[in-house]
This record gives sequence, C-alpha cells and structure tokens, in this order.
Amino acid sequence: MLAICEQYSGKWETFKEKTMANKRFWLGMLAVALVFGMAVVGCDNDSTGGNGGGGEDSALNGTWVREEPRGESALKFNNGNYEGSFAGIPQEKGTYTTNSGTMTMKRTHIHGDYIRNKEGEGAKGLELESKWYSENDLIKIRDNDHEGYVFWKFYFDTFRDSALPYSITGNTLTFNNILVYTRK
Repeated sequence: MLAICEQYSGKWETFKEKTMANKRFWLGMLAVALVFGMAVVGCDNDSTGGNGGGGEDSALNGTWVREEPRGESALKFNNGNYEGSFAGIPQEKGTYTTNSGTMTMKRTHIHGDYIRNKEGEGAKGLELESKWYSENDLIKIRDNDHEGYVFWKFYFDTFRDSALPYSITGNTLTFNNILVYTRK
C-alpha cells in the first residue's frame, strides 16, 4: 500500500508542477499578446503621424523594427495593410486605419509558424502548415481540437480590432508612448 501511495505521490507532484508551469506559460502568453497588441496600434501626439480624416497615414509606410531580448520585432505598413514578424517568423497580418493619431488595426490572419513557435509541444497534432490562417481557417481546425479551449480562445480574441495612440517623429514610431520602433 505504501508503495502505491509513493507511486501516486510522485505523479501528483509532477502533475502539480506541470499545471503550475502551464499556468505560468499562459500568463506569459497573455502578457505577450497584450504587449504585441499595444505595439500594433497607435495614436498621434502632434507629430508627423495621423491623417486627421480617417484612412491610412502614408508616413507609416515602410518597415519599422524594435530590438527585443529574444529577437527583432518588425512591423511593415503599406497603405492600409500591415504585417508583423518576430525574429524573422511571420506572426500576423491585417488592415489598419488611422484617424487623428489613433491607429485601429484588424488582424485578418495568423501565420502557422508563429503558432507552432509560440505553442511548441502544445501545437503538436494540429498539423499547422507554414502559411497564413484566417479566423475561419482556425475555426475549422479548432472544431477538431475540443480539448484546447484556452489555446483557441487566446487566438480568437486576437482577431478583435484594437486601437492605440501612436506618433511618428523623424524615423521613430512610438505606440502608446511606450513601444518605440525605428524605420529600417
């Protein structure tokens, strides 16, 4: 009987460790999503950005980069379309509009490489290809993965529109007075 208790005790400790690691992982993912969401949208504070009448701010066109501890974050803007990548891995793409220094972004696609890179072991079995996935594409995949509710909720929440203040001064793009990118 004691051997059985010891056997299950070890499994319980392992289970608790994995559960705590999983919670820390998702908390980290939430923080990354919030920071990235803030980085992707913006507002103009009396600088060169912001077109005042809605549409796209042509001063945004081009590639903007930000060095981070684990790699380079890049945003490419082109007349109302944007694409984001991190450490050379495509992450997301979509559309944006600007109005009086506020950028509103609508993510339309997430890249399979980004999900596989972020989820690691958690993405095994999803058979994601190295291509862009729309929200509808991910819904089809999700319907075959009923156990991944938290995983899927995170990604579907990212398809919501987001807006933040931004400003452009020379070759510097600043989001929400916090995240600073440099024109490449």
